[in-house]
Amino acid sequence: MRNGDILPGLGELAQLGEQRSLLDAAPVSHHVVGEVTNPVARVHIEMPQPHMDRVFDYLVPAKLDDEACVGARVMVDVGQRQVPGFIIERDSRTETGGKLRVLRRVVSPMPVLSPEIYKLCQRIAARQASSVSDVLRLAIPQRHARAEKEFVEREYLEEKRPSAPEPGLWGAYRGGPAFVSRLSSGKSPRAVCAALPGRGGSIRVLATAAEATLSAGQSVLLVAPTSRDASRLAVRLRELTGRRVALMLSEDQNSQRYRTFLEVLHGHASIIVGTRVALWAPVHNLGLCIITDDAADTLREPRSPYCNARDVLAVRAEMAGAALLVYSPYVSEESLALVTSGFAALLEGTESAIRAETPRLSLPEQWERDHEQWSRVPEPAFNLVRTALQVGPVLVVVPRAGYLPVVACVRCQALAHCGVCGGVLSLSSESSEPTCSRCGDRGIEWSCPECGGKKLRAARIGSHRTAEEFGKAFPGTGVVLSGAQSADGIIATVSAKPRIVVATPGAEPAAETGYAAALVLDSRFLAGQGLGSETQFVRRAARAIVRVRPARAGGHVMFVGGADPEAIAALNAWNLARLSRGLLKERAELQLPPTRRWVGVTGTQKDVRTFLALLRAALMSQLVGSADSAAPAEVERALDSVQVPLEALLVGGVHELIPGVAMLGPAPATREHELTVYLRVELSRAMELTTLTRTVYREYSAKNMGQALKVEVDPAM
Repeated sequence: MRNGDILPGLGELAQLGEQRSLLDAAPVSHHVVGEVTNPVARVHIEMPQPHMDRVFDYLVPAKLDDEACVGARVMVDVGQRQVPGFIIERDSRTETGGKLRVLRRVVSPMPVLSPEIYKLCQRIAARQASSVSDVLRLAIPQRHARAEKEFVEREYLEEKRPSAPEPGLWGAYRGGPAFVSRLSSGKSPRAVCAALPGRGGSIRVLATAAEATLSAGQSVLLVAPTSRDASRLAVRLRELTGRRVALMLSEDQNSQRYRTFLEVLHGHASIIVGTRVALWAPVHNLGLCIITDDAADTLREPRSPYCNARDVLAVRAEMAGAALLVYSPYVSEESLALVTSGFAALLEGTESAIRAETPRLSLPEQWERDHEQWSRVPEPAFNLVRTALQVGPVLVVVPRAGYLPVVACVRCQALAHCGVCGGVLSLSSESSEPTCSRCGDRGIEWSCPECGGKKLRAARIGSHRTAEEFGKAFPGTGVVLSGAQSADGIIATVSAKPRIVVATPGAEPAAETGYAAALVLDSRFLAGQGLGSETQFVRRAARAIVRVRPARAGGHVMFVGGADPEAIAALNAWNLARLSRGLLKERAELQLPPTRRWVGVTGTQKDVRTFLALLRAALMSQLVGSADSAAPAEVERALDSVQVPLEALLVGGVHELIPGVAMLGPAPATREHELTVYLRVELSRAMELTTLTRTVYREYSAKNMGQALKVEVDPAM
């Protein structure tokens, strides 16, 4: 065994040549004689095992000939089991060597998998290094017989095509009128729009884009991050356009989801609005894909294929020749990457529109001076609230919900953790006992492991405590609490009556005439942690800003608690792309997504090592096999790479699996006894790596070489 076959933290890898080639012999096609025309049904089966993610050929009996159409859901025999699948093709030839098994039954004669959606599922599976079955699980809802019967019996009225609209509020954006004009002409513009505050960023802007698309005889697909946002958008679009809007939500009951799916499949709705589940809606003549608030965490699939809604819509728009609109009151690094690559244009507000619509932003000095602790709510903040309450409601945004969501030792300031599971302790009221936010254990006998202290103080103040404090500071003024943990839940709207509205990020109600002012407390905690934290700060800050009256009407937003001055300056000028350009440049320098493609592989040390051995052998075989097209020096360097001395691999956390494929890690994973290794390549080689990773994982699964691994493309970091 050579030193080059040892990777830090992983041990020895198998030698190149010890693994069997992943390429199978070319199959031979032959004609099949059956009871019907085109007796061979090619079925993509739905099984969780990666190596079973493939198409099998089955024989169609005469009794199922009419029902076994392309796109129909069927049941077939695989070994001793009956499994579901979809017919993707009917043919008279097969490459199967033995006798074909007969199609077991057709679940429904109604074709539910369109060729367009199947191709999209294949494309996303290849991009995400996942199985097509995992994507089909997201795309096609389970059949509901009663809902299907009700759909067949119901009559739908045909809607007339509207006339092309005027640009309207799109005139506030540079390039906005041209974008609407191209939509009305049936063309496919792609844009990232930094939505303005006020009317310039209202739903009317989206309604105009939708009407322009409908006037060209095409359909609109809109994806929102939450059910609350999707429902609100659907209602307003229905009111503004006068069209029927299909609403597809992830938490819909199966009957409702399947009924809506069938309505969209048969072209009975030209505007489709929903959460992640709507990404796969079988829209007829798709003309425009819209995504709002594209950096929201809820737009990323938490299970395989771990895809992001923005990426799926971009791929779908490209495949369908449709327009794309990313519409958010900020510009994420991933959206800006679409602009810098030339895939989309950037639409920003005109200078006059920005001046007319944005409120005043301020950042008071609060830092510690002369060793005195700065105030959480300084005097300028109280003055702002006091003045604004004379003319309207005031919004107070608090990063954390609860009373005291995080507490610390009074003596040494160390955060208090649960003695059972290590979770953070919190207080639900002034007189309550500390409770673990993870396991619920009450830390009655808590003592500080650092200094032995037994008294606690607030380390973070939540929305409930904040509402209590403002109620005492402004007696006689109504205080409204909005949030998932509040008694009234998340409130949608409030009137123009002067009051104080305390809300957590994402739960800010809209005021009828806009808030007179907004106060963002502990603003440094809006950023969160990890990659994209700066964008999350801008995203959460923008949600408060767009709900406040413009500066010409006295609107004022104050950020208290250590917000980044550079971010506040960009928000004040509403020059959101400028901030994102700097962040994207930093990512490029660090070779982070979206400027590079990363693949995370998580599992036990032994299993990850086995998988990497397979993958390296496959990568080397592919490179050597393409020696005719590759430069001789590159091939020679690749062959020499496995002989790199061990000392050279231990100098840092980045190693070369083969030339052009960097390996980072291993790093501890979330689960105990597991680790994660990251593979990194240039975007030009992204599809090559993800496709080969999926192929290798199939072999790993087929040979039962270890436990299941988590393979995630561009994972959260």
